[in-house]
Amino acid sequence: RQQTPEAKILKEVFDSLKADFGFNLHDQGRDYSAGTSFNPASISFLAPSPDFEKSLTAPREKAMKLIGNMVNVLNEFIPGHIGKYSDDYEPRAFGDKFTKWGTGVVLLESGGWRGDREKQFLRKINYIALLSALNSIASGSYVNTNLSVYESIPQNEKFMTDLILRNLKIKRDNIEYIVDIGINFDEVNTNGAKDFYLKAEIEDVGDLSVFAGYEEFDLSGYTVDPGKTKTESYHSLDEIENIEAIQLYREGCTNVILNDDSFQGKYSHLPFNIISTEKVLPESKIKPEESPNFILTKDNEVKFVVVNGFLIDIGKVESWNGNSIVYAR
Repeated sequence: RQQTPEAKILKEVFDSLKADFGFNLHDQGRDYSAGTSFNPASISFLAPSPDFEKSLTAPREKAMKLIGNMVNVLNEFIPGHIGKYSDDYEPRAFGDKFTKWGTGVVLLESGGWRGDREKQFLRKINYIALLSALNSIASGSYVNTNLSVYESIPQNEKFMTDLILRNLKIKRDNIEYIVDIGINFDEVNTNGAKDFYLKAEIEDVGDLSVFAGYEEFDLSGYTVDPGKTKTESYHSLDEIENIEAIQLYREGCTNVILNDDSFQGKYSHLPFNIISTEKVLPESKIKPEESPNFILTKDNEVKFVVVNGFLIDIGKVESWNGNSIVYAR
């Protein structure tokens, strides 16, 4: 409807340029996979449809060939990590409308890459993709790219999870099950976006064999239990900074209570959560949408813990580089 100032300006600029090509650049969720593979869709493309019939108009065909050219280049760097969005027509979308109005639209979205949460590597891949596109437009070489390259790009699916802990033993009603636990992290910006922390949530529990994790750990033989809150209260930050984390874990705890009104903050770099309240919170639960705080034992001995979704080998707790949560009053 072009009711907002932004929409009006965009349409005016579009009409004034009458561009042959338009690039629609976005980030996308980390949960997208390249088809049914266990690879994240690190880069995803689409040449939008101009109508409900998904007609192959001249502008759309140009965009498909250009994307095919970009895919051929990117396959030298990220083979198997390229996906394609559904081309169902959306009449309210500018990308679809621009295609209908004569511009070849290239949607390019940046997803996830293992070990690169801040997408530093994918910035380089974007640079390569865009430079190759501009070069092929300038030379006209994209016209020789076969449409089959575009058509062969696998459809985006949602099979990626940040972390999967596999083959854990869990007891419910005195019955033992083998389960996988999927965990996702949400990035939280603080201090005017100068700092960021990760807040974890259990995504799913059960048979996650059809999903892939950016990180995965096979924990066959380990039993998982919810982390508890230590009943003893502490009264200053100095006190809790001197807590021996390994002893805390051996007591089955991942949380401590801090009764200090002067304490501020929502996140901590200590390897356990802080509950800034006089009332002990209930034990965490191992189910979707709960905070992942677990104790992992083998032969009745604590070997690993999970604090705010971060897996900690208790023999290497000093090298922990995650963040925990502060549960305030």
